Amino acid sequence: MVCRGCGRDLGDTDYCPACDGERLYEGKSIIVKVNPFKAFWNMYKNHGDYTGRCRRQEYWYAMMINLLTLALSYAGKHFLPMLYGSSLDIVIYFLSMFCEFFFMIYIFVMIIPIVSMTVRRVHDTGKSAWWVTGIAGMFFMWLYIPFKVISNIFLAAAILCSMFFMTKDSQAGINKYGPNRKGIE
Repeated sequence: MVCRGCGRDLGDTDYCPACDGERLYEGKSIIVKVNPFKAFWNMYKNHGDYTGRCRRQEYWYAMMINLLTLALSYAGKHFLPMLYGSSLDIVIYFLSMFCEFFFMIYIFVMIIPIVSMTVRRVHDTGKSAWWVTGIAGMFFMWLYIPFKVISNIFLAAAILCSMFFMTKDSQAGINKYGPNRKGIE
């Protein structure tokens, strides 16, 4: 049997290890659905892998979990202190400090998995990882240019470029970064 996603000869098996979860049965491709938690776990598990491709669905599911986690810890850090004045001041204080500590540690720990998944997502569109470096450069220009109008132009360009690559459909077939993980329907 031949894998329809990458064209490898599978022999007697119905599973292609190169396509990571794409199963083949009687010549038809059956895509294994990715849920948000599996996508997040795959992002964390493949934290140093800058090769290969990442589907749009997997990328956005993982980013949704990241954003929800950051939003909850940020809300705890900033809105729990509003409850001061009750009999639970010490508990509120420690919860607020924990949320602040968790927020900073979470960003520090997840920066590499997020960057590696973003690189794989850009690879899925057929582009080089240098595009991610250019977009990051535009974000840094936004932070360090003192002129408000010019810095906002860099911010708008960075947001538009990143949204273009993160929402663009996968390049069909096999590109130089690997097989299409969507498979061929």
